[in-house]
Amino acid sequence: RLAWLGRADAWLIGFGPWRWALFVALYVVWTTLLLPESVAGYAAGASFGILGGLVVAMVGTLLAAALQFALARWLLRRLAARLLKTRPRLRAVLRAVLRDELRLQVLLRLTPTNAGVASYLLGAAGVRLGPFLLASLALVTHRAAQVSIGHAGRQAAEAIGGEPSGRLETVSLAVGLAAGLAAIAWITTTARKALAEVVEGESGPIDPPTP
Repeated sequence: RLAWLGRADAWLIGFGPWRWALFVALYVVWTTLLLPESVAGYAAGASFGILGGLVVAMVGTLLAAALQFALARWLLRRLAARLLKTRPRLRAVLRAVLRDELRLQVLLRLTPTNAGVASYLLGAAGVRLGPFLLASLALVTHRAAQVSIGHAGRQAAEAIGGEPSGRLETVSLAVGLAAGLAAIAWITTTARKALAEVVEGESGPIDPPTP
């Protein structure tokens, strides 16, 4: 049942202290290619636990965001401009973000938007790197949930057929996880509504900056 997870752990452990850096590098590549970021978060929690998983997931998140920002700013500006021409609501969001960079980027990060897609669009739209990276820290809410799910999934799998104390620990973890997910759902819903109110009435083109 846990054979695949055991093999993955053994492979990572084989790199010794470099396994943390290797996981972060894989995390950056995975999310930059816009593959499901939740999978990377689950893997972090399953392999490194809650605290260690959150650390590697957030380091990977920030490095991936910086890479995506650079790629968008230098290589994908024209593609983003064409995309925005056909997405008036998205264009309105980015216009509002350019006028209130930090606060609205934080709200955008708190919504259930793919972080990689948001990073590419924000980089192409011309936000500054400092507020961009600072706002990316808000992704800790989503990463914490993903890491917790990954950790809880591993704990549950290991507790099946185990001692009652192991099952009790898993139940306690599941209850805490459910409460955390409920809080995150409330945060994302609130952020989405706040963002919608701010961008209401925004219109017009966005001209990506020239590097």
